[in-house]
Amino acid sequence: MKALNKFILQLTAVVFGVMLAGAALAQPANDLCTGAITVTCGTTVTGNTNTSTIDAPPACGLTFPRYGVWYKFAGTGQSVTLSTCSATTNFDTQIGVFSGSCTGLVCVAGNNDDYSCSSNNRNSTLTFSTNCGTDYYIWVTGKLSSRGAFSMSVACTGTACGANPCTNVATVSCGTSTTTALTGAGIWNLTSCGFSTPGNERIYQFTAPTTGNYTLQITAANPTGYIDYYYKPVSAGCGSTGWICIDDNFSTGSDVFSLTAGTYYILLDAEGTTARTHTWQINCPAGPPPPGDNDACANATTIACGGSASGTTVGATTDGPTTSCTGTSVAADRWYVVTGNGGTITASMCTGTSYDSKLDIYTGTCGALTSVACNDDFCGLQSQVSWASTAGVQYLIRVHGFGGATGAFTLTVSCTTPLVEGVNNNPVEVANVGKLAVGEFFPNPAQFDNTNVKIYSPNESNARIVLFDNLGRAVHNQEVELYSGENNVELQLNNLAIGTYFAAINVNGETIHKKLVIVR
Repeated sequence: MKALNKFILQLTAVVFGVMLAGAALAQPANDLCTGAITVTCGTTVTGNTNTSTIDAPPACGLTFPRYGVWYKFAGTGQSVTLSTCSATTNFDTQIGVFSGSCTGLVCVAGNNDDYSCSSNNRNSTLTFSTNCGTDYYIWVTGKLSSRGAFSMSVACTGTACGANPCTNVATVSCGTSTTTALTGAGIWNLTSCGFSTPGNERIYQFTAPTTGNYTLQITAANPTGYIDYYYKPVSAGCGSTGWICIDDNFSTGSDVFSLTAGTYYILLDAEGTTARTHTWQINCPAGPPPPGDNDACANATTIACGGSASGTTVGATTDGPTTSCTGTSVAADRWYVVTGNGGTITASMCTGTSYDSKLDIYTGTCGALTSVACNDDFCGLQSQVSWASTAGVQYLIRVHGFGGATGAFTLTVSCTTPLVEGVNNNPVEVANVGKLAVGEFFPNPAQFDNTNVKIYSPNESNARIVLFDNLGRAVHNQEVELYSGENNVELQLNNLAIGTYFAAINVNGETIHKKLVIVR
């Protein structure tokens, strides 16, 4: 019996010893890259590589590295210094920094010995630059079989980039006025509006209740720089890719863009890091007007410069003239009224209209109308017409169709800045007499293979016109000589596809942005 008890005690001691040995040899939680522990600016971490296993990342300037542990750092746009120079570090350390992924590491920088380290010049110090939003993997290892305890500090210098805009998404709805202030650097740099956007970003979520044309309206702006506006479906995920440009905006105004019913992200991204503020809202398309609402000329709906309205002529009556300046064909109509500002007014049904439409413009009263302008087929079967307005005069817009056609429509109205006589009797925008001034493209939308733009230059110089597509690619580059005064510049568009383009017109270092739509 005594022999048996002695055997049991011996066996228990052996098992207990094996268990202790196994515990002592357990690998650190961050032994592998996939278990990397996150570190941040201003922190110090301690670790031990005694029980770590052998890794085989890229050499990255290290000398015979073998055993090590892993950390992870999210790039802040700053310069980061890692150092094991500490009295608690007791072995010959090395530090490697990698980007990419654990299955595809890419060397960023490495360090073996820091000869300026007073505690032990076989410790390591490494400084590297980080990009906003990039993950960096840090490997603390030793030379050959050197292993032990260490302390590693993480210090950052420089200006940090903004927070990930996807982590704070506010909701906006139709007609909600929102003020957005952007300052400092962002973590993305989108270019699909034609220009880089290194500034801060802000994302909102918006639900489009119906399919149609929506209006981005900027009601106030602190014009210290441009803000680019984008959208994309929420189903595409919140990240730096897949954004569709609405427009880049410097001051108050409006842009019309089409959405299918659904939920979208709206992104505001600054073209610079200086402070800028916009107050903006998204105006949704109106539903079909009720019977009698703007069906009669006397009930014309007011529409402002930069405004947009949706409706239908289905079920409407015909109460306008029995002929049009394009011929005798008329159809059921809806009426709108706009007040002239002294510039050129354009009424367009080129987008969001589902039938063979016509437009007629009148002055006078509903019982005594005077024809000003009209159009039948400007953009396919849809209509667009421009006319020179007189400030304060009301213009009646008649929306109807060809050969009795009716259907849903979207009407947009845009107005240019009034002109006065400039140098040598050349017209120039009121705000720019004696200065560089650039008009709008005409025709716009461009239906054929060319369009024009008027450039008023106070002196002889050269202009460069670059067109960018929605992906930010330069697709047209043209240089022209300018005379002093008004210049009419023609652009050939025969090699460009249908779509929206953004123009950068540079004259003597000053750049003016315009938008061009090609419909054909």
